[in-house]
Amino acid sequence: MRGAGSGRTTARLRISTKPSSSIRCLLRRWVRVAAHIKPPGDLDRAIVDFDRAIRLAPDDIRLLTMRGVAWRAKGEMDLAIADFTRALEIAPNDPRVLGERGTSLHAAGQLDRAVADFTEAIRLDPRLSSAYEYRGLSHLARGNLDAAIADFDETLRLDPADVDTHVSRGTARLLKGDHDRAFADFEAALRMAPEHAFAWSARGNAFLGRGEPDRAIADYDRAITLAPNYSVTYSNRARAWRNKGDFTRALSDLDIAIRLAPTDAASYNSRAWTYQLAGRDAEGLADANKAIELNPKDANAFDTRGTIHVKLGLRDKAVADFRKALELNPALTASSEALKNLGAARQ
Repeated sequence: MRGAGSGRTTARLRISTKPSSSIRCLLRRWVRVAAHIKPPGDLDRAIVDFDRAIRLAPDDIRLLTMRGVAWRAKGEMDLAIADFTRALEIAPNDPRVLGERGTSLHAAGQLDRAVADFTEAIRLDPRLSSAYEYRGLSHLARGNLDAAIADFDETLRLDPADVDTHVSRGTARLLKGDHDRAFADFEAALRMAPEHAFAWSARGNAFLGRGEPDRAIADYDRAITLAPNYSVTYSNRARAWRNKGDFTRALSDLDIAIRLAPTDAASYNSRAWTYQLAGRDAEGLADANKAIELNPKDANAFDTRGTIHVKLGLRDKAVADFRKALELNPALTASSEALKNLGAARQ
């Protein structure tokens, strides 16, 4: 979490027990370990040390919170949430620990509970900028764009130099169709942090949305130079290549994206769509099936598979896919139009 103008941190350091001087010496060592943990090996060693320390001082808020942060860094959200919950049983009014649990709940996809934790943290400390930021991210993930922007506004009022929040607010504004103010946010971020890969990638999205694929590709190139292992930028650059009709480069980028994130359903769906545009329908069908396997609630993947089934002459399967897409997203006009073209009822 991040407090107003303070940079990322873990939680307020507080010890609720008074161990002996020898134990205090050990605790200082374990706290130093926590300050420098890096995955994967250092995290594992740090967690072992935290386990030993917590056995000696089971009510130490600092150690429970630091171990929770370490578990989250390993992707073990249930264990992280358990540590933060235990810390909150000891200190229920600690806004930073609430914020840490909210961050872990957000990462676990429990967005309603995350929003509740951030809201309570804000009630306890209205100047805790990170609680507004992460609540805004939870609103953004739920599609509540106005609520997200309001929280990002407050974050930036408290911490105007927060580069990440400029990028997040720009993304929310872009999704609302407010391109001018989205560009203003991305460019503000890049002025403050010219090496911020995600800001370059986000501005690339804005150029793509404005129908400027060449400028989008230039920004994605810069983002990839700075963060070559971020799969989403390859997926986005693939969309730009696809918009230019360069299916070979689009597929190459999507191959990289899937190699970097093999469980990302959106990349499989994007590659399926690109395959069918390139006339490689059998390969597209395999990818559409994989996208649905990974995320059976993705309406776009069913729409993609329905389109491929139409091209393969499999009308009944196409109708079933388009109907499923509309069940998941009734506003998906492409599937609705496809059903009309097939002479099928929407249901």
